[in-house]
Amino acid sequence: MLYKKIEGKSDRSIPLFQKAVDNWEGLSPEEKKARHQEHKNYVKALYQLASALLDNGLARKALAYIEKCIEADRESNHLSMVYKYFALGKVHFELNEFREAKDALVFALEVNDNKPVDFVYELLARVWLALNNPQKALETILTVPEKKRRPYYRWTEADVYCAMGDFNRARVVLSSTLDRDRRSKHRALIKLAKIEYLLSNFKKAEEYAKQASEFFHERWGGILNDALFWQALCAYRTGDRNRSKKLALELKAHNPRYPKLQTLLTKLRQSESS
Repeated sequence: MLYKKIEGKSDRSIPLFQKAVDNWEGLSPEEKKARHQEHKNYVKALYQLASALLDNGLARKALAYIEKCIEADRESNHLSMVYKYFALGKVHFELNEFREAKDALVFALEVNDNKPVDFVYELLARVWLALNNPQKALETILTVPEKKRRPYYRWTEADVYCAMGDFNRARVVLSSTLDRDRRSKHRALIKLAKIEYLLSNFKKAEEYAKQASEFFHERWGGILNDALFWQALCAYRTGDRNRSKKLALELKAHNPRYPKLQTLLTKLRQSESS
């Protein structure tokens, strides 16, 4: 737990949780009976192992362990049904198995005992978007009262309005998060940049991307790849090829495999030779 939750080193936690799982599964039936109180730790290790595997891009392996966790905890219920089925839905979502994800999340909501589960509604809304059903996504999002919607929830709410073509409403939703979000404001700013770019407001889009970069650097002290890309792309679209190239090459130095970066660099080279 130290690696995963305190240090955030989920990759290092994988062998620790795997060892805990293997230790229990290596016991004889008699040993398991004698040490039945440790079964709870086994269930928790399965859950945490699935979570760590998912964090590290190993969703297919994560699926096997969360399913094993649910089965092992079927009678004991050491862990919340909501959290187990939310985890199952999250894994299916990462595997692009959206109908299975929907079923798991709907079940998580059905077994919920009047506790706050905005995180389940938020993921379910994303599932509905993936299933090309923005109306159901909107109905899901609106289940949580507006005053209780946290910034991450409103990001998805904005995505829903964008999918429905209501970009003005999406702008309002995203802008409402900027003053209250002191940790992840850059996420909303990048989404705003994408909206403005889509509407051909390239100067405004670049300004949002610049704000995202400045916030991220001030708050976290690093480089925000998304901000560099959208600034570079917007500069290209406004005709400032030199600034676009400078930003694109800076991004290449940090993340040469950034999606569509090579396409932008190719266009910049072509513009120089024409």
